[in-house]
Amino acid sequence: SDGQEGLVPVLSSKILITETEAITLDPEESYIFSMKEWRGRATRDVLNVTMEYTAHPAWVAIQSLPYLADYPHECVEQMVNKVFANEVGALILNAIPGIKQVMQQWNAPDSKSLLSNLEKNQELKSILIEETPWLRDALSETEQRKSIALLLDENNLSNQSNAYLQKIIASQSSSGGFPWFAGGRDNTYITQYVVESMARMIEMGIDRVNDNRINVMVDRAINFMDEELQYRYEQLKERVNRSGGNLDDDHISSIDIHYLYVRSFYPELQVKNEAIEAHDYYVDQATKYWMNKSDLGKSLIGIVSHRSGEHNVRDIILQSFSERAIKDDLGMYWKSVSGYYWYQQPIESHTAITRLFQEVGYDDKALNEMKLWLLNQKRTQSWSSTKSTADAIHAMLLPSGQSESWLSNVQEPTIKLNDSVLKLSAEAGSGYVKEKWVGGNTSDVETISITNHNKSVGWGGVYIQYMEEINQVESSGDQDFTVEKEVFIESIDGQHTELKSLEDYTPKVGDILVNRLVIRTNRDLEYVHLKDMRGAGTEPLNVLSGYRWKGGLGYYESTRDAATHFFIDYLSKGNYVFEYKTRVSHSGAFDNGIATIQCMYAPEFSSHSSSQLLEIK
Repeated sequence: SDGQEGLVPVLSSKILITETEAITLDPEESYIFSMKEWRGRATRDVLNVTMEYTAHPAWVAIQSLPYLADYPHECVEQMVNKVFANEVGALILNAIPGIKQVMQQWNAPDSKSLLSNLEKNQELKSILIEETPWLRDALSETEQRKSIALLLDENNLSNQSNAYLQKIIASQSSSGGFPWFAGGRDNTYITQYVVESMARMIEMGIDRVNDNRINVMVDRAINFMDEELQYRYEQLKERVNRSGGNLDDDHISSIDIHYLYVRSFYPELQVKNEAIEAHDYYVDQATKYWMNKSDLGKSLIGIVSHRSGEHNVRDIILQSFSERAIKDDLGMYWKSVSGYYWYQQPIESHTAITRLFQEVGYDDKALNEMKLWLLNQKRTQSWSSTKSTADAIHAMLLPSGQSESWLSNVQEPTIKLNDSVLKLSAEAGSGYVKEKWVGGNTSDVETISITNHNKSVGWGGVYIQYMEEINQVESSGDQDFTVEKEVFIESIDGQHTELKSLEDYTPKVGDILVNRLVIRTNRDLEYVHLKDMRGAGTEPLNVLSGYRWKGGLGYYESTRDAATHFFIDYLSKGNYVFEYKTRVSHSGAFDNGIATIQCMYAPEFSSHSSSQLLEIK
């Protein structure tokens, strides 16, 4: 009879494990990592230890400027944010000593300062970026970052700002309003956003938007805003008269609250006479019904109350936010309901609350924790829109109270190996450093300590890679980010399906196993890779890779020879269950492998499960 000769692949009983420990340091805080616990088991063969630390994470905001400046569409909102990006770039050039030398380093052919987070630290990730669906995203982000050196060119900044300001002025209609795109209908929110953005740039000391042509544009836009408020008020009175309602009920909308906030930037400009009644009515409405509004609405009402001297309302709103605040390793933040409307976006809501606390001169520690939350959103994902990016940059760069801007007076950290200070070459701008101990050199590592001397936070991670027997691997990760693995036998009796535990039943050849992966995360993550190893005596039922949508979560599933991979674009905080089926093909005893999960954007956030022995009849 015919025969065939071939090689049978045999997987090693040892597996490469990457343990991670994320670091977040408050001002003047220290961190100490000890290797003692990692040397407690003879089966572990430590291959390398890696430490990375970013001294000035506020630079992630600066690296987002090209995203604003180079966004391909020219709607009015995005043209305003292009001006913002260019003008913030000009502020940076004037405010930070040595920035031009930094740009030269970034432009060097071998510079890695502007690599996307998806491309950095490939050796510490569970899969190469080239093997994921996100290679194009990584290259796109790297190109955005590379363009920052071009953006921060003095002549380019001036020319770009003037060009976009001219386009914004040209898009203003004869009535003073602005459309979404030039030539469209006047849009009340876009008009208010333009005026707000100009006021915020003036507040940051940007003189270009404080000249006569811009002042005329803003005056006309504010007249339009007053007229629109009066129109909405008249429409409201007609509806109330027609339906028999009561004007004293809650009738203030989010656009009315935003109007009051934007108008409060310009107290020197009198409200039009015919709109005074409407203005006073909505001020009274805001004072009465602030509790019914979104977090963004509450914070804007708090700012309006502060600026108008209504400190009772302001103090009650501040107390409400203080009592509801969540404080943990992510920073200081609030649970809010996300939605599709502009006043329901989490980044914009958080920056509005931060702005309220900044204006009243809240303590620096709380403000730093609020900014830390913003940075943590950028640490594990990308800010979602041009508007949220502009709001986040403004919140982090604007000094407040006794607190300086996070880009001023930066100090280098003290990093020690055991008792000796390490002299490391820091990445230009961000102050990013990385040190790796390989092979026999890992025996030199007893402790790693880092002290943050800045007024802002610093962050990083420690990674330990070692070989371990699969059946000796213990689950890792803290309660903030975990993955658990369970296997069940699927039993079908007529139309009834039951999952039986392996503790009570022993699978046999031909049985169908249900592999269940349970993920828990306390933060939103982007670009998440989940890998589940399969026991050698099983074969997957689904061998076709493709995009799946289950349980409200979208992901790409890829079946490979020894494992099944899941690529999740966006994983919001919460608990998730993944299930897929395999069929038992051979009898014997097999290690079922481990499940690992890692954020490709921030590899210090990872976890893995323990292994389970499969005994098959």
